[in-house]
Amino acid sequence: MRVTNLGKDLKDSVALTYVLNQIDSEKCALSPLDETHMMKRAQGMIDQSKNIDVPTVVRQQDICGGNVKTNTLFCSYIFNTKHGLKPLDEE
Repeated sequence: MRVTNLGKDLKDSVALTYVLNQIDSEKCALSPLDETHMMKRAQGMIDQSKNIDVPTVVRQQDICGGNVKTNTLFCSYIFNTKHGLKPLDEE
């Protein structure tokens, strides 16, 4: 799956669920993907993000509506909370 924009490509919550799972598979399960209802899947994905301390900045309506601004904000909070990058050496 390739995400080319932060609106329609994220509104089914599938890509975001996979991203969270890749960041921390112990705390972010793929279980939201079992949900067929988009709103419930989005809420499950948001609940999984809380497991890695991502603040609640979006609602399932924002995700499912493909709101680019709130989806961008949510993605930035995921990155800022747990980006997976090695720390920079301070000299």
